[in-house]
Amino acid sequence: MEILYLSQQDVVDLQMTPSEYVDAVETGLAAKAEGRVDMPPKLEILPQGSDFIHAMPCAVHQEKYCGIKWISGYFDNPGKTQLPALMGLIILNDARTGMPLAVMDCMEITKMRTAAVSGVAMRHLANKDSKKACILGCGNQGQAHLEFLISELPSVNQINLWNPTAQKAHKIRENASMCAGRDVAVCDSIRQAMQDCDVVLVTGPGKRDDSLRAIEADWIKPGATVITVNHDAEFKRGAISQCADKVYIDDVAMYHWSRKDNLFDGIEEEPLELGRMLIGQCPARESREEIIFSMPIGIAIDDLVCAAKIYDKAIEQGRGVRLPM
Repeated sequence: MEILYLSQQDVVDLQMTPSEYVDAVETGLAAKAEGRVDMPPKLEILPQGSDFIHAMPCAVHQEKYCGIKWISGYFDNPGKTQLPALMGLIILNDARTGMPLAVMDCMEITKMRTAAVSGVAMRHLANKDSKKACILGCGNQGQAHLEFLISELPSVNQINLWNPTAQKAHKIRENASMCAGRDVAVCDSIRQAMQDCDVVLVTGPGKRDDSLRAIEADWIKPGATVITVNHDAEFKRGAISQCADKVYIDDVAMYHWSRKDNLFDGIEEEPLELGRMLIGQCPARESREEIIFSMPIGIAIDDLVCAAKIYDKAIEQGRGVRLPM
């Protein structure tokens, strides 16, 4: 018996496209909405009292694969140990026999599946003729979201970038060959970056305290689609409930789990689920003027469907290293 090991570089080299990631995540979210996914809420341990390690198991009924992601978040690592803030693995199993099939680095998959869930929101909730967008936070997620923005909303021809340290924003701008023909600007403030934007992508790291809260409700134009990867961490308390016509998440159970940390401030009416929207159980955008928020938390089905695609590609292309059990 052997397992396949895929490094982060192996996953990158398989060159799964943004649209392939979005298609995979759509399939997983729809399966969840149909009741075909076995996925308990994240299991969390806090070895140091604050930094976390999450276990995220998942299976889709009658599908070939099941698996688990084991990921740590130690946000002082870059300054203290020169290690990444996030590290982890995905284990993929044969759902019919339980045999472990693959162990793969999860960081490229986590980065791309996070942006892919945003891609689902861009594909189905944004106005199709959106012209101006901003990316607030220019780390790995900012770079990934730029790729998915251009893939899913080719009508966007002006993109504003903002980052607390402008150097990262300039680096994305300089490296973004995919932005040919688009006006890409680095802005001095969040408010300047957001001005008159049809799509607002909030891609900075989240914090459980209030140190990041800056965005006010009146900075968001009518008709905008606002997508965050860090809950409501960058919005003034109460701002979202003041301006949002609809709020979407990826999982109601995880929404309630996250509220224990005082997240999703002021959103008392239970949000809509993206997967239920995909299968027609709840509405998508219903007017050009609606302000819509998509605030996915990140769930195991996203990782599983993307890891399964990566594994199949690796087998087809002969990638990775086979290890004895």
